[in-house]
Amino acid sequence: MILIVSYSGAFGGAERLLIDIAPALGGNRILACPEGPLAVAARDTGLTVLSLPARSLRARGSGREAVLAAAKLAAHGREIRGLVERLDPELLLAWGMRSGIAASLGPPLRCPVAFQHNDLPATPAVAALVRAKVPR
Repeated sequence: MILIVSYSGAFGGAERLLIDIAPALGGNRILACPEGPLAVAARDTGLTVLSLPARSLRARGSGREAVLAAAKLAAHGREIRGLVERLDPELLLAWGMRSGIAASLGPPLRCPVAFQHNDLPATPAVAALVRAKVPR
């Protein structure tokens, strides 16, 4: 089974790509994401969807917002770990930089992790964080 995790439930270009390639992954595929347009589109294509809490995508601005964004990533990381423990996937596909970073927090997961990011990082600091955490 392949577990695909997305931090966002929005449905933009990256999410359209996810919906386009998911059938080609073969086998049992499960998408974990917040309820929203992505979950609807995934269900329409036959994907099983597990609902995650919706969180704001805002990470820039005050220092307080940066701290809140880090806490949200840590919470997402705990969700990912729980799903991996419960579902025992053959592969985790972290869709987007937030899921990629969250999956890299803590000790290595007990399944291989693939990471797909479809945009440029928002800031040089975010780019550095992605380069530092995601290759692991």
